[in-house]
Amino acid sequence: MRTSSLESIGVRVLARASPPSIVDLIACMERGEEYGEFMRLVHEFVPEVEKEVRRQHAPSVKMRMFAEAFENRYFPLYPGFTMDEEYSALIRQIPIVLLSIDWDSYCEISSGDFDPGITLLAYIIGNPWQQGEGERIALAETCARWVPENILQRVPNEIKREDIHTLLDGTRFEAVGIVADMLHMLTGNCFYDESQESADQNSTDLEWTRENVEELTRKWLQAQVLRDKAENLYEYLEQDPPGHFAELVDFIEARKKFLKIAPKDLVEKYKPSKANIQWINNLVKKLSIGSFWVAPIGFTFRKTGERELSLISYRDTAAVREVLERTLAICRVSGITVTYDVQARFPEGGDHDDNRGTTGTQRVPAITMAVAPDPRYRS
Repeated sequence: MRTSSLESIGVRVLARASPPSIVDLIACMERGEEYGEFMRLVHEFVPEVEKEVRRQHAPSVKMRMFAEAFENRYFPLYPGFTMDEEYSALIRQIPIVLLSIDWDSYCEISSGDFDPGITLLAYIIGNPWQQGEGERIALAETCARWVPENILQRVPNEIKREDIHTLLDGTRFEAVGIVADMLHMLTGNCFYDESQESADQNSTDLEWTRENVEELTRKWLQAQVLRDKAENLYEYLEQDPPGHFAELVDFIEARKKFLKIAPKDLVEKYKPSKANIQWINNLVKKLSIGSFWVAPIGFTFRKTGERELSLISYRDTAAVREVLERTLAICRVSGITVTYDVQARFPEGGDHDDNRGTTGTQRVPAITMAVAPDPRYRS
């Protein structure tokens, strides 16, 4: 029996038909699972755009919409995945934006690829990669674009990160310590401390969980505080590179001299008593903002805020420095901020009573390690 042309075509089509390959089936299932995981992220973290995301067709459009809504609520995402048509680039782990200065980036500083502020600070701060004298010479040549060599020569050796903190924490230049932590990738904040390689290795911290997202949001806010403090310092140095860099070097030299005679271990062993803490609190409370506290032993503070003092002068002797360091320790324990704006250091035996008679000046005896504050000056 003859078959029609239509039946003939049907026979040939059926003869050629075959089931899809296992590979194709697995790929199709994986794409479905990836899409399901992506929509889980949308539903959990940005449910307000879920309906609009579902209306879109291209995966790249869906992911860009998710990223925009997510960043408005949490923290920025590295945008590479938004150019992809596969959801796997996003759902594999949270694609954070790293702010760290890794080895490659650090090498670019000496090449002049960074702004003057951070470059000048890198010249002062110890090299985190211990690259040797050659790298420091290259860095000095770059810094010479903005600062004369005679000023750079006043920093013959870089300063270790730990010593930067010892010298400058609690002072108006404490942001140098923040920059040192950034260069060494030791800020305690993953956005500044992780390289891309280490972030990939510690992928459990970047899994898409509510806990991780909330923790990263908190750390991103902390990173912005660090960045703002560092950028304010960069801006200050760049306003007048020769003058302000020289001012920073002057300040560091003064702090080195100040701390050299006050043994660190002695200061660290000193534990302020409750009476001392009460004494300093009462003293600061009684002072009016702008007035002076002149300690007869030989140092002067100015009150600059409700709970803030600024050291403006001290007699340059070992005894004065030891007492002053203990006074600063009491302030730290008491939660009183102390800044350093030293305008004069009086030599041993010199007259430290220049502020005597100044309006608002309160003269009280400074405490010592073994003697509690004079009861006459307690409230």
